[in-house]
Amino acid sequence: SDRIVCLEQEGVHLLSPGDTPSPPVNFRFEEVRKNSVICKWDPPLDDGGSEILNYTLEKKDNSKLEFGWSCVTATLRGCRYLVPKLIEKKEYIFRVVAENKFGPGPPCVSKPLVAKNPFAKTQKKNKLHTVPVEAEHMHGSY
Repeated sequence: SDRIVCLEQEGVHLLSPGDTPSPPVNFRFEEVRKNSVICKWDPPLDDGGSEILNYTLEKKDNSKLEFGWSCVTATLRGCRYLVPKLIEKKEYIFRVVAENKFGPGPPCVSKPLVAKNPFAKTQKKNKLHTVPVEAEHMHGSY
C-alpha cells in the first residue's frame, strides 16, 4: 500500500494517505412497528480521509445464532432507512457499515429489537370480584 514518510525531530512516522472509515455511531430505532422499523445512525467519527460514499445496512434474526446476516440495502447515501417486511414478535439485530473510496469500514451493531406495535392492546381482562351477598344486595367491583 502507498505510504507517505513524514520526518519529525523525534524520528520517522508512517502516515497513511487514506483509510477506510471508522464505524458509524449512535445506532437507534424510530417508529418501531410489527412489520417495520426506521433505523438511524450518525456518520463515523473518522471518514478515513475520504468522503463517505455509501452505507450498507444488514439485519439478522437474533434467535438463530448460526443464521447469517442478510442485506437490507447496499446503496444508501444517508443515515436513515425504513426497514420493511419484518416478522411480528421476532427479535432482530442490525449492523451498518460506512464505505469510502478505500473500502468498507468496521460495522456498528445495534441492540436487539423486537418487531411489535408500540401501543398493542394487552391481553389482560378485567375480572369481576364479588363479595358475599348481604340481605338483598350484591356488591361487585372491578
